[in-house]
Order: sequence, then C-alpha cells, then structure tokens
Amino acid sequence: MTDTANAIETSEPITDYYTMLLLADIQQGSSTIKLSSVEGVYKGRVLYTSDMDDFFTILSVNYDTNTVTIDGSFDYNGQNKIVTVE
Repeated sequence: MTDTANAIETSEPITDYYTMLLLADIQQGSSTIKLSSVEGVYKGRVLYTSDMDDFFTILSVNYDTNTVTIDGSFDYNGQNKIVTVE
C-alpha cells in the first residue's frame, strides 16, 4: 500500500507527505518564526532555508498566530524568506 493510500485509509492529513515552501519572518537569535501558514505544520517536522546549512526541528506550533518554535535560531533577520518544511 502506498503512503498516500495509507493516509486516506487512516484519515491522516495528506499534507504529512509533502514538502512545503512557506514565507517566514525571521528575527536573528529568536527561536520563534512567523510563517505565512501553519496548515500541515506539526511538531517534529524539519524546517530549513537555502541561506543556511542548519536544519531545525519544530518544537511547537501556535495555530492562532501562525508561529513555530524551533530547536535553534537563525543568525540573520529577514522578512518573507522562503523556508522549507518537511
């Protein structure tokens, strides 16, 4: 059975199986990032950018404010930066 078929059978969100590109507002030294959307974003997923070699694990998601907390911080500021969530 494929992952997609399994997701449908178990009613898991289909977004669990996709890589997402999102826009993010990043503050240097902060572990909280504001994303353009948090739909399909869950604790334990990986977040990274092409600007850095580091990968971060998402520790928590605030669905009211579209923010995530990661297990590290970025060393630069940026608005509307493209981040990848896997």
